[in-house]
Amino acid sequence: MRAAWVASEPCPPRNGYSQNLAGMINDAPEMAGFALHACAYVAAPAAAHVDGSTEALFDLYGARVGAEIQRLRVNIDGDIFVVFDAGIGYVQCHPDNPPAVINCEAQSADSWPALAAILTPDRIARLHAAGYTDPGRVPNYWKNYPADHVDDQTIARELLTLLHDVYGYTGAQPLKVETEAGTAP
Repeated sequence: MRAAWVASEPCPPRNGYSQNLAGMINDAPEMAGFALHACAYVAAPAAAHVDGSTEALFDLYGARVGAEIQRLRVNIDGDIFVVFDAGIGYVQCHPDNPPAVINCEAQSADSWPALAAILTPDRIARLHAAGYTDPGRVPNYWKNYPADHVDDQTIARELLTLLHDVYGYTGAQPLKVETEAGTAP
């Protein structure tokens, strides 16, 4: 712990959240370009109102989901993953090689029994129509997207459609994105 005298001003410069000793008062000239001049962090804005359609979900989350799929594609040999958690169900993806594919799994009642009430025969038929295979090899429904034949936004649109049509996700609560590095806002 360190203390230092700083000239009295409404809100002294502080180290940013990504810097060492985040939040510490720091009036060093070399840090002027990185210093925060706020006394409190402002909470992230609440999720925008979504009308419940798949198109609205894609407008809200399509770029983020597509960027995560691109990250998987670029790191096709990496030991990485992403989970898109809607609260009532999730879709998780990871790269696989060879052949170069993005493997995605949609949560099943085998992995979370509470989903037995959600995953009606009609909703399971939607998973099958999207090309997902029944649990067996893994405890979830799964599909491989060939990395060289399907673009990131097409996969993103399909995943968000599955979250909407299969799990009933409307965007009322924010989509939680988790990676090997942790949960991201």
